[in-house]
Amino acid sequence: MRVLILNHYFGNFTGSEINALQLCVALREAGHHADIGAFEIRGPLLKQAEAHGIQLHLLLPDKGPALEYDLIWAHHAPVLTHVIFRRELAPCRVLFSSLSPLTALESPPAYYQELEWLLAHSPYNVAALQALGLPEERIHYFPNFVPKAFFLRPRPAAQHGLRRIAVVSNHSPEEVAQMVTAARADGLHVDLIGTDRAIFIDETVLPDYDLVITIGKTVPYCFAQRVPVYCYDHFGGPGYIDANNHDLAQYGNFCGRSFYRKLTGDQLYADIQAGYAAATGPSLDFLHEKARSLFSLEPNLQALLTKLVAMPKTDLAALRDKHVVAGRLNDAYLECLRRALHFEAELKRRSLTKRLYRAWRALRSWNFMRKTSPA
Repeated sequence: MRVLILNHYFGNFTGSEINALQLCVALREAGHHADIGAFEIRGPLLKQAEAHGIQLHLLLPDKGPALEYDLIWAHHAPVLTHVIFRRELAPCRVLFSSLSPLTALESPPAYYQELEWLLAHSPYNVAALQALGLPEERIHYFPNFVPKAFFLRPRPAAQHGLRRIAVVSNHSPEEVAQMVTAARADGLHVDLIGTDRAIFIDETVLPDYDLVITIGKTVPYCFAQRVPVYCYDHFGGPGYIDANNHDLAQYGNFCGRSFYRKLTGDQLYADIQAGYAAATGPSLDFLHEKARSLFSLEPNLQALLTKLVAMPKTDLAALRDKHVVAGRLNDAYLECLRRALHFEAELKRRSLTKRLYRAWRALRSWNFMRKTSPA
């Protein structure tokens, strides 16, 4: 099967971009062909895609080569709409996957009735899509997954207690910053991944830490690698995950919203210290097995593809005829996006021109001073 994953942007370390890359890698390892299409293509993930032989299609133009794929897997409706209405597509199946119940960009397209399959990454998202009026029988839970490489590299059992902490977040709240200050004052090593430094979280990163403080996709990564994890970020969170709170935390994709529990920096640090010993016990085995049974990418993907093969191809001609207005509205969105990107590029160009001019003036001044200075 030939699969094209659609994302609004590709190249940076955000959830949908990482998901697009991991899906392509897993599909290719399973013997399928998989590529990525996006409106914006730039950033460090491009090297990862190139290493795996993944072709990247820049989809912002209205015209381009025909897209010869059997399945279109879309994360963002504007990209899907543009591809359907303005690009040449081979007969194919179309699948939309929502990765957030809150972000408007990740809401299903207006023509969702024409799509046989709609994926949601959490039970909370399934309920949110149903509340929007999407038919229950077309919504399928496809979890925020963990690739098999994580399961193959577990954290070695540590004997020294809590020494090294990683905070993985792009939006840590003030109380987490206060907790970090207190932990460092006690001599603990704390790395801020996402705020201080942006890195790709692969299977080699997390086992180096005694504790990870994070939410979302990184939480089941920790489960898979038997790394103690404290679930907390800008939405608050339950803290350590165990058998008592796992299901409720999973319902909301481990984002913390299911609990509405906020702590001060001092309370956070005290809670981390008080619960650490229990978090390194039998809970690690329980959570590892939960991750393997629920979040393992490859089995979930194979089960989905088996069902998709039996799905009829999407009637693209009928969809275009019935939803002309959706295509026209998306044209307006694309026009605004192109102008914004052009404006951004122009600002960068002018900024670079100014810097080059200043450097030239400084160099000319230095040369003049050197020529006129007494020997």
